[in-house]
Amino acid sequence: ASKLRNIQEVIQASFLTRDKIQFLGAEKYSQECQLIINYVSDIISKNPQSKVFLISSGAIYSDQSLYGKYKRIEEEVIQSKALSDTNIFRIFGATTKYMDFRKWSAICGFIKTANLNQDIKITSNYEILRGIVCMEDLSRMIINMIDDERRSFENNVIVDAVSDIVSIREIALMCLGSKNRVLLPDKFDDT
Repeated sequence: ASKLRNIQEVIQASFLTRDKIQFLGAEKYSQECQLIINYVSDIISKNPQSKVFLISSGAIYSDQSLYGKYKRIEEEVIQSKALSDTNIFRIFGATTKYMDFRKWSAICGFIKTANLNQDIKITSNYEILRGIVCMEDLSRMIINMIDDERRSFENNVIVDAVSDIVSIREIALMCLGSKNRVLLPDKFDDT
C-alpha cells in the first residue's frame, strides 16, 4: 500500500488488540504497534490529498495500558500527517454478525455459555452500561461519507462511535436460550 499513489481515501482499521500485550510481551507489542503507525503515516504522507478515516478506540480517554498509549499515539500521528479531511471514530465495544470468538469479550462469553445451555453469571455488583457499535453500521456510514454526492457529514470530525447503549445484563439476556437464566450477585445494585 505504501507504493500506491493518488489514493483518494485511507481507512485505517488495523491495530493490535489489547489482549496481544500479554501474548506478545510489552516490547514486541510496542514494536508492532509502532510499525503499523509508521506504515499508515507513510501512506498518508505519500497521498496528501486523501481523506483519512481512522477506526480508533475509546481507550484513548483513560486506558493507561500499552494499548491505550499506542491508540493515542496513532491518533496524534495521523492527525499531524493528514493534510486533508480526517475522520476519527472511537470504538468502545464492537460487534458484527461475522465476529469470531474472543475470550476477553463479554458478549462472546455470554454466547458461548448460552450455546452450552448454561446460565449466565454476572459478577459485577452493579449495572454496567456499554456503548456498542455494529461494524456493519460503521462501514455503511464511512461509505456514505466517501461518496461526495451524498455527503452530508462534516469534515475533520472525532466521533464516539456507538450504535446502541445497553447494560451487561441486557446483553446477557439477549444471548440466553429459553431454558436459561441470568444469575446476578446477591448484592446487585440496579439503581
